[in-house]
Amino acid sequence: MRQRWKIRLTAWILETGGSITVEAALILPVIFLLTTGFLFMGIYFYQKATAYERASALTANAAFLWDNSYRDGHSGSYVYGKYDGLYWRFREDNFMNVLRNELPERKMNRLIHALPAGWNISMNYSNTLLERKVSAETGAAIQKPWFSSFMQRDRVNGRSEASVVDPMEFIRLVRLIEHYLPQLGQDESAYSAPPILEEEWEHPGKTPPKVLLEFTREPEARAFMQKETGGKQTTIRLADGRRRQIDALDPDGIAHQAYIGYVSNRFTQLENGDKVNEQIEKDVLLMREGKVKAVVWHFYRKKGETRNGPTGPLRKELERQGIIIVIHDQEYREAESS
Repeated sequence: MRQRWKIRLTAWILETGGSITVEAALILPVIFLLTTGFLFMGIYFYQKATAYERASALTANAAFLWDNSYRDGHSGSYVYGKYDGLYWRFREDNFMNVLRNELPERKMNRLIHALPAGWNISMNYSNTLLERKVSAETGAAIQKPWFSSFMQRDRVNGRSEASVVDPMEFIRLVRLIEHYLPQLGQDESAYSAPPILEEEWEHPGKTPPKVLLEFTREPEARAFMQKETGGKQTTIRLADGRRRQIDALDPDGIAHQAYIGYVSNRFTQLENGDKVNEQIEKDVLLMREGKVKAVVWHFYRKKGETRNGPTGPLRKELERQGIIIVIHDQEYREAESS
């Protein structure tokens, strides 16, 4: 049989002009199979790497967005005012892997739909108090050529895990400890109630009269805000040469601006001659250039008006630019003694 195939192969070589030898003709199928095998191995390792990359991206996004279940799984944005409960870290976060809750499942499910069709995924969350981890395993079917049927695996899988960190909560706990730790060694008298004044003995339950927090002009609101925040009026020069007058720059490097009444649109001209859109642009540059840590706009009630604060479009613009909004509505202050 072998001699017959050799004779036929020799005849075919002679018909083609004898440009190749018998040994070369026999090795061509082997080269073809090896080449196809290497291509398949490349595809297999590529799919394996893709599975790991998808699992790694899922766990990294889940860990980064873990502080708010209302965040978008891609951009991380969320609707203003949408937050989880105040004590979700202790009541709804699978505390010590004993209290199983629905909140972690909802946080993981918002990312699963991002995978393309044909991919399977399983995610798990573990909270051991000292460490919180999100793990994910992805898998997809692979198409094998006929000569690789000896391989038992017909799927590629990738697994990854990421630790959930909460820097804001960590900072709050550290500051809480810094505040109360020095007081632990103090005498009990340090925690006693303040002495009662003689006037309070004569008129028990009497409190100073209060009036509605409202102003006639912006300088009045500015002076009140400076007293409340401990800030000072400061003028900062921007990189483009313009100047921005800050109503109150507090010791923490946060700029506070005071406004009264109902600011109808971004192009409203204020008492100092500036327009609102110009002040927004300057405040954004202040934050980008690192001249201030943050910018807060305070809106106070104006005497004789029932509405105060920014309009809807202005509020959206301020939120988009990262400027904090505080509306002082229905607030009271102690009346000044005459």
